[in-house]
Amino acid sequence: YEWVSGFYGNGGGIVSKINAHTIITNSVISGNSAVEGDIWENQGRGGGLFAEEFGSFEIINSTISDNHAIMGGGLYLWYGADADIFNSNFSNNDGAWGSGIGIDDQYGGSTLRLDNSSILDNNYDTAGGGISAIGTSASNVKIHDSKINNNNSDDFGGGIFCQPCNLSIYDSEII
Repeated sequence: YEWVSGFYGNGGGIVSKINAHTIITNSVISGNSAVEGDIWENQGRGGGLFAEEFGSFEIINSTISDNHAIMGGGLYLWYGADADIFNSNFSNNDGAWGSGIGIDDQYGGSTLRLDNSSILDNNYDTAGGGISAIGTSASNVKIHDSKINNNNSDDFGGGIFCQPCNLSIYDSEII
């Protein structure tokens, strides 16, 4: 296992941007923070992982846990960024607009694929305790054979909040 722990304005653990493709396998991303700066200056996003400007993550057999951000505690996708997540766990992360995973697709085309994974016990006081997909362009969220359980939000969507987004859920559990 690789262990990543850090503190930064965006992407406390790892940043993938400007068409970069980052592969994370058999790793732990934990104890990171992205709380520096001002969200109106596009900072404080993605406590564990942050992708923007068509950057992408492929996450396999990994754990993203105990990360903190102003927006998107575990993972934050912005400006056309994508993530493919397989056999992985997002737990105990906190941040507004997607404590586990946040997507803010202002400029189009972000896709999140979640397969045989879990998003558990993520908490914060704004929409999308587990997953939040917001923005002016419709994000694509595809969930297969996964669990999105025991996530909390004081506002909307303890499990999932989408506005606007194309949401597909197959053979999964949301409790």
